[in-house]
Amino acid sequence: MKKYLLRIAAITLPWLGITQTASADFEDCSHKWLYFNDFISAPIVDEYAEYGFFLVKNSPDVRYEFAGTFPMDRHISLASYAAGSPDDPESRITLYKSILDADIEVEAGSVNPYQVGNPVHSENNQYVINVVPHQYLASGQEALKNVLALPPLPGDPDAEGIPASEYTAVFVRYYGPYARVNDRKRDLPAVRAYDTRTNEYLGCSGIDNRIPANLARTFLSVRSEYKSLQSKRDLVFAYYKGASLFANPYSDYLSVTFDRTMEISHDVYVLKFVPPKFFRPGYQIENKLYDEDNDMRYWSFCLGQDCLKDEEIVPRYYNWERGEPVYVVYGPRSVESKARRRGFVYVEYDPRLENSVNNTVFIRYMVAKDEWKNTAFSFPQAFDENNRLAEPAKAIATEETMGQFAPVGTSCSIREFLVDMCGIERERAKDRCRSIAELNNSGVTTEDGARITLENWTPRFCGFR
Repeated sequence: MKKYLLRIAAITLPWLGITQTASADFEDCSHKWLYFNDFISAPIVDEYAEYGFFLVKNSPDVRYEFAGTFPMDRHISLASYAAGSPDDPESRITLYKSILDADIEVEAGSVNPYQVGNPVHSENNQYVINVVPHQYLASGQEALKNVLALPPLPGDPDAEGIPASEYTAVFVRYYGPYARVNDRKRDLPAVRAYDTRTNEYLGCSGIDNRIPANLARTFLSVRSEYKSLQSKRDLVFAYYKGASLFANPYSDYLSVTFDRTMEISHDVYVLKFVPPKFFRPGYQIENKLYDEDNDMRYWSFCLGQDCLKDEEIVPRYYNWERGEPVYVVYGPRSVESKARRRGFVYVEYDPRLENSVNNTVFIRYMVAKDEWKNTAFSFPQAFDENNRLAEPAKAIATEETMGQFAPVGTSCSIREFLVDMCGIERERAKDRCRSIAELNNSGVTTEDGARITLENWTPRFCGFR
């Protein structure tokens, strides 16, 4: 086991009654983290995200420090979860507490790049998260900064109405990397364990992550609960929050399932929506990671683990002032050329193939503006007290309840798509600029001088390139 020797002149923590001098040896306990991407392949996992997973037995006698540096991602958060009991097959994994990057306090001289106005690149961008047992806070140790509490133990007198757990997990999430690195494991914070009674540093041996096999399987499996209703033509999106194995409290999720059992065989699906503003990596203004003009920190569309993040969906020439809709086409290769010529985003999806097992699109909207939380993202709440989806009919989300950023969609056969793109070509021509008749009357022609028709119309006739 290698060690890092940290030279410390003096540390004074009056709220803990500690004055430590000389030096301290901190073991490298990085092996206590599970790199979640190595263990799970789930429909809710975003391929542009990285997940660290810290699973331990819950103890009132051990607290942890997670010490790290801010990487250049568009979202970082940590959350603790109650894992239930390995002897209770009905026990559920429940979100307990969480902390968002922008809310992390740093010591003097260090910079948090997620706070608006702070520079992105700084040599001093360290942070420390104090992960403490529920009982530790109850004993009056609330003076710590950046506290992420663990759930109480079963039978704790203060735990009435609070998820209690014999085992607990902490997730750290990194979304939408600003700069790719070869091994994201290096971004996981160092873990240090301390005795809550004596404040003695315990080393790696103080981290009890000997988890029963059946509980470990529960953590590293998928128990998503979602339902989506669909008619023969129109796609309807179901909203759910917290219905997946490990819900991120800073995300809103939508899902739509491409039903392959419909009476009419549809092979092409088209989604239409107005994109929220987002920070585009590499184009920061005044060296800021993001600014107050962005509607969202990050969003993505994932069909299984085949994901498109925001900057891949929205074209670089997009006119944010006009707020025109963007289209995403899911279909077989035979429609790719047509879709791309019309300026649509294309994703290969062929329900006729045996290996086409993923037929649900998950849409993740992350960290919306506060003032939007009761407007564009005021989705129907359709969950019972156990966080299970209640009556499916109540989960249907519509444009009226979700605002302009709610995707709508339709489906059709390959032939219908090749003829008029599931019937939306005429609508798109009128919505995006002028009617074809108006274009012809204005003298606009193709490069060959031909009149514009539905077949040769492209976005450039509306001023796009």
